[in-house]
Amino acid sequence: MPVAVSAPARVRFEGADIKANKAVWKPPRGAGTGERWLKARRSSKAQLRRRALHIDPLLTCLCDLRDLGPQPEKRPFCVVGVTMEDIYSAPSDLFVAGMAAGLSHVAVFSLLRYHPHIRMSPEHWWRYGFAGAPSDYSYFEEHHAVDIVPVAEEEAKENEVIDLTGEASPDAASEPEANPKTKAKAKAKGAGLVLRERPLRASLSARSMSEALRRASKLLCHEIAHLFIVDHCIYKSCIMNGTGHLVEDFESPSFLCGVDLRKLQFRLGFDVRRRYEDLAEIWASWGGKKEAAWCRRRAREAADVITAAAPAQEDDNEGEAEFDAAAAGSGSGSGSGSGSGSGS
Repeated sequence: MPVAVSAPARVRFEGADIKANKAVWKPPRGAGTGERWLKARRSSKAQLRRRALHIDPLLTCLCDLRDLGPQPEKRPFCVVGVTMEDIYSAPSDLFVAGMAAGLSHVAVFSLLRYHPHIRMSPEHWWRYGFAGAPSDYSYFEEHHAVDIVPVAEEEAKENEVIDLTGEASPDAASEPEANPKTKAKAKAKGAGLVLRERPLRASLSARSMSEALRRASKLLCHEIAHLFIVDHCIYKSCIMNGTGHLVEDFESPSFLCGVDLRKLQFRLGFDVRRRYEDLAEIWASWGGKKEAAWCRRRAREAADVITAAAPAQEDDNEGEAEFDAAAAGSGSGSGSGSGSGSGS
């Protein structure tokens, strides 16, 4: 199935006409749709001035892009939005990673909380920061000493803020050391954990980028499969297993089990062996050596199944040919006998 990447949509949070609980959706150019109000929540200055978008209006905007475009005859099967802005659904939510509206064929995902360096409070949605090294456990306990250091404007200009599409140096062998100013501040305050308000480009090594891509790809593949009416898997270890929190999410498999692979193959009609070969190349380019090796094994197994099935299919064809020949001979004899009898 072909995939196209549209021009980016914009969200405006600041302006004289924008209230604290609102934001403005600006669709991509040429989308054929207008601006919309979005619902938002914001924290105070004392709470790091965080912000988050409500997920329902975002899904509505994506429905507009799919259904109200200038060329209805070229309507896509689904529209998926990806953002680094935080999103939520209920007021009590810390965050929402994403949501797929299967019947409307739209979905939206936030990759902010999937950043490998993020550390967050399990109680307050606005309280999170970014460490100098990645971790499989993204939470910190509120009773621990945590200091979140704001990024100075001049420092932010010098070190561009990272998103998950940023490029990391393939030669980066280790994580960068913490800023000396940050170390001094931590020592002065006796903080057990020092985090930055925002991530910096220099903080994402090749190892961190590989982990970021692994997390993001699992989230996107899981939710997009929902758009093809593939539900949560209860049979085997599978990328479609449901998860209750980020720790489970990060530990979940990166691939479909055989049951859900067959469901998706039935809907899309792809070649299973070729699919695993392509996946192996993608994972290798991301630095996922284990995942690439796993895909190569699956590709070889698929090739073995095809090879083993070929002789059996040929035998079946030979049997059908012999049966057809016998039937044809029987029909010919019967016809001639009947004809000669009638003629006489």
